[in-house]
Amino acid sequence: MPPIDFPLPVFIVNLTRDVEKKEHMEGLCNRYGLAFEFISAVCGDSLGQNKIDVVYSKSTTVKTIGRGLSFSEIGCLLSHKAIYQKVVDEELGVCLILEDDIEFGEDLLHVLGGINTLPSDWEVVLLGHHGGGARLSNTKSCLWGRLNLSSSYELARPSELACGTYGYLINKRGASKLLAELELIALPIDHYTGDSSYINLYVVTPPVIGIHEDLSDNYHSMDERKELQAEQVALRNVASFSWYKKMAIYLGLYHYLNNGFIIMSGALQQIMPLRKYK
Repeated sequence: MPPIDFPLPVFIVNLTRDVEKKEHMEGLCNRYGLAFEFISAVCGDSLGQNKIDVVYSKSTTVKTIGRGLSFSEIGCLLSHKAIYQKVVDEELGVCLILEDDIEFGEDLLHVLGGINTLPSDWEVVLLGHHGGGARLSNTKSCLWGRLNLSSSYELARPSELACGTYGYLINKRGASKLLAELELIALPIDHYTGDSSYINLYVVTPPVIGIHEDLSDNYHSMDERKELQAEQVALRNVASFSWYKKMAIYLGLYHYLNNGFIIMSGALQQIMPLRKYK
């Protein structure tokens, strides 16, 4: 890949109504000299059902994660997808995508300064992320093929689902690949950006971008949580589910058991030989 020019294009996902978050990100980026552009986020609540039906396969989501996507998840995915389209349309080599409830310091600039040393096969590099179990858990990464970015940070291949889209680098090749994958959406956005079966994925470890706890929203509103939990119960008799998946959903354990499986699988993958990226 040819050398990358600085400054990088920086796109910040922000709902128009979230003025406090916008002001926070303006101050943060200005403090560290990042030129940035706000991208108006898609408000999932304002999407009509007809628009949702065109872009979203609920049946696939239900079969995969045992429930449908919330409006927030659909809006978040469409917001990131719009940036991928912008990268492709404007033929941007690389960009930095940030959400508006994050924190970072000068270390981010040091990591970005080493961008030209990234492996030639990279498509997405997650700068902020957490493991599949919980927001406070560290993403497990492979023991092999690690690259020192500085005395404090390494580049690694994740061995489990790397959750979160707080901040990440994406190049044109990665944007094109994700756009093709997202013609009909079926999963939350970080199930695509954080899964190396979809994208040539690397993570900076430890994460160099974190969540601003005072500004961060719960992933779903309480009303959405109740609706999703009710939906999981209602779907426990779906014919395509195995008996043990139905039982787990019925008992309200599916989410915890699925996360446990992800964690154990990630631990095993840490010691497995690396699969070569295409």
